[in-house]
Amino acid sequence: MHNHMIFNHQKDFESAEDFLHFFQNHHFFKTNNIWEANAIGRGGHIYRGQANADWLLKPTVFRKPDALRNYTPQIAGEYSGKNKLMWLGFHLQSEIRSVLIFLETADKLGIETPLDYSKVKEHYELISSAMNQNEYDYSTAFPCQRYLEDMALAQHHGIPTRLLDWTESPLIACFFAALGASSVTPDEFRVESSHISVICLNTQNLKESDDLMLVRAPRHRNNFLRIQKGLFTHIQNANSYFLENEEWPSLESVVQNSAKLSGSLKKYRLPSTKSDDLLRLLFDYHITKYEMMPTLDNIAQSHAYARLLFK
Repeated sequence: MHNHMIFNHQKDFESAEDFLHFFQNHHFFKTNNIWEANAIGRGGHIYRGQANADWLLKPTVFRKPDALRNYTPQIAGEYSGKNKLMWLGFHLQSEIRSVLIFLETADKLGIETPLDYSKVKEHYELISSAMNQNEYDYSTAFPCQRYLEDMALAQHHGIPTRLLDWTESPLIACFFAALGASSVTPDEFRVESSHISVICLNTQNLKESDDLMLVRAPRHRNNFLRIQKGLFTHIQNANSYFLENEEWPSLESVVQNSAKLSGSLKKYRLPSTKSDDLLRLLFDYHITKYEMMPTLDNIAQSHAYARLLFK
């Protein structure tokens, strides 16, 4: 898979100033008329920051076979190349169950969630058919439309799902790209990479595609999601793709295989050594770790954050 076939525009930058200036001033991301003013994201784009520019755009639950090990009692494990349908059934069950455990636990503690067991039941026939290796229309939407909100809420609180995080703000994407590779992140958790990147996705093309959809969870009950201007993408044909290719899709593979999504992706890179410089510039826009994720623990560390950046 060659990047020039997938990314409509790519550019490397040498300084954090030029990197940030590009997103603030390039015509790609300008709002030029009333139609664009009502669109999702600046210039009809949404953005994703990655601490390693070489990472594929792959949802967390598709990246590692044990991604759900800490969230549900039973996981599918690594695919062995045998009993493809049965393995898929166990994987789907673990995806649904991990979100359900999250919602049930929050509910028991008196925290409001969109918990509704009727949504869970909508997946039983699909999962049971796969586990028993029966004939079924495996292109059926998964999860069902009503469960996407539940999954989005879980995803934003760290449960691996098949949704991919994006933001409507290119500056917030710059922050998340820089944070993981910066000196603010402790050595044991810091991402080792040559470049960080911000990926831009043109949402206008999604209207014509059945392969990729936008998912938005209500922000009024999710403070982080509201502050981060967060939303998600969902690869709708992921199960069919797995059954055909025996691997999970990345967003790059979806764009590559869809004429309607051609030209949707752009990628911009900055050397990882410039991550601290970028965070210092974003500091003056009130884009910091404690303002993007305003927990009392992060707020308590606000001076330490500034001290690391401006030492």
